[in-house]
Amino acid sequence: MGRYFRTTLAKRSPAEVFLDSDQLEDEFDLIFDTVRRNTQNLVILLTAETMHRRWCAGEIVTAVAGKIPIVPVACDDYMPPD
Repeated sequence: MGRYFRTTLAKRSPAEVFLDSDQLEDEFDLIFDTVRRNTQNLVILLTAETMHRRWCAGEIVTAVAGKIPIVPVACDDYMPPD
């Protein structure tokens, strides 16, 4: 789903679109650094698993700390925390 979303968004945006799962072999710090230094907006695909993935939580924290706008996209299987 993430790859499809990235491909579709990249076709419609002049900006570079980064997909974190392309970088998971790297250290988490490099992903967080990408969010911190090279991200204008963080789009979060909210699924049932998003908040169980530590790199996703780290990206969200990094964006909030850096005052980077977050665009949440809720998928069909997403249930908000209670």
